[in-house]
Amino acid sequence: MVEDSRSSNHDDLQRRVEYLERQLAEKERQLEEESKRRKRADEEVRPTTFDELLRLAHDLLSRPLQVGAHAESTRGTIAARREKLCPEELCHWSDFPEEMAKIFHDVCGFLRPAGENPPRLFHSVARLQGLFNDVVAQPLRSEDDLDRYEHMAVVKPAAAIIQELSKLPDAREQFRLPDNVRFQKNDAGSLENDEGQGDDQSGTRPRPDWYCFHRTDDNADCLLTTAEL
Repeated sequence: MVEDSRSSNHDDLQRRVEYLERQLAEKERQLEEESKRRKRADEEVRPTTFDELLRLAHDLLSRPLQVGAHAESTRGTIAARREKLCPEELCHWSDFPEEMAKIFHDVCGFLRPAGENPPRLFHSVARLQGLFNDVVAQPLRSEDDLDRYEHMAVVKPAAAIIQELSKLPDAREQFRLPDNVRFQKNDAGSLENDEGQGDDQSGTRPRPDWYCFHRTDDNADCLLTTAEL
């Protein structure tokens, strides 16, 4: 009888120990998952390095880009060349790859210096994911879609890189950078009104939109050049 009681107590104790061990293992698993979740959340909101920006921009903003079906896209004729500057001859830029490779190498030297942890200076993963949701998740179906994609996914990240380089004295000197470079789109109508030209009444299409490139130094803003679209 005593032996049966001792055996029963031992079994109860064993089951209780096993139960507590399972509870402890489950708690440890939950804590590990919570730690991973917090780490992922921190990684999503912290600024990215130059290399991370390039990789994420490629994966989120470039590779998924699609053009909508022809039947679902806007239609129209090509903008008239009237009042547009058109080149008479296109010249082959034979050493373009080498020149761009050298510039990229120099930029990398400033934004990911050898022997140092690369600085975190650029858009977070969460912000880039937001750009994907805003401008890439749906196929491009119109000129307005393309214009918005170009501004949000190309121009703004490029401007952010130039702005960070402008903060480095050696980079400013090598690339002859101002305090900041600002890209601004001006619709054709506003430019024409500013210039007192008004809309064309001849039935031809209006002048194209313009991109303006501004240089900013010591709060002074200077228009560098314009590009027609």
